[in-house]
Amino acid sequence: MSVTTRKTTLYLILIALFTFVPVHGQVIKTIWNIGFFEAGDYPSNSKFREHFRDQLTAALPEGYEVVFVPQGFKSADWNRDSSRTMAAGLVADRSVDLVVTMGPWTVEDLLEAGFDRPVVAAFRFDPMAEGLTDSLGRPIADNLTVRIRPGKLESDIRVLTSLTTVGRLGFLSFPSVYEPSLMLEKLRQLGKMYQFEVVTAEGYDNEGTYAFFKAYREIDKNIDALYLPPLWGCDATKMRNFYAQALHDGIAVMSSGGEYDVSQGAFAAGSGESVRVTSACHVWKVKRIIQGTVPADLPTMVPDFAGVCVSEFAASLFGI
Repeated sequence: MSVTTRKTTLYLILIALFTFVPVHGQVIKTIWNIGFFEAGDYPSNSKFREHFRDQLTAALPEGYEVVFVPQGFKSADWNRDSSRTMAAGLVADRSVDLVVTMGPWTVEDLLEAGFDRPVVAAFRFDPMAEGLTDSLGRPIADNLTVRIRPGKLESDIRVLTSLTTVGRLGFLSFPSVYEPSLMLEKLRQLGKMYQFEVVTAEGYDNEGTYAFFKAYREIDKNIDALYLPPLWGCDATKMRNFYAQALHDGIAVMSSGGEYDVSQGAFAAGSGESVRVTSACHVWKVKRIIQGTVPADLPTMVPDFAGVCVSEFAASLFGI
């Protein structure tokens, strides 16, 4: 090898070294830009994002970095048209590599707009009943992962009927996009098993968005208890006021949530799961995705954290 050739070879090697290893000796990292997309502000969302950021940053394997980009945060303010517009914006913005969704509409609007990057769906009450998976629990799109809490509805009703006598059960639920009546039908089947009648009602605001207070005004108050999936559209003050109104009316409210809902005044919740634990479940999924796992190939059946939360005030009020 000539001197000129050796110099050229050495020059190319040095270029390669300084291209892939920075002067400080750190390994070049794969960077993922993360976005959050919520249907609207909800009391647990900010806590979830805080835990999620801290947990994911701490859990990242060597060679990876995540950036929570400002342009990736979208909140539709509980307006469906805004949700669709924001979903289209995320499709057009190729700087966002992965989106964590919170609440209704968001997943559906992203998929319908053609979003092709990973979507991690958090805080969906029943993804299977909502049409986000097939009958076996596999997400309807390869870039989607969801969390199904197997037997969640059945477990909640079993807890409720063990705490208080239920002859007539009220049910109010923010409707899903694909299957708005499937959860109600499942609840009626459980009513036959536990011998209670299911009573429901609907109410909408001026923009056509489901409104729990208006639905509550419409429901027959001659009920023993009220079962509630997430109170989408309510901030912390509205949530406390809603639970307080139901207690004032002598109605036990069973929340599908966990300790946060009980802290706001729910009679009971069928899960002992905290927002921190919920976040950790989704952090594990994101970690697997950035390492190459197809989102739809991840496990979807993840049970609730064991435990039952009961409000002391509500328990004493109802003699439990």
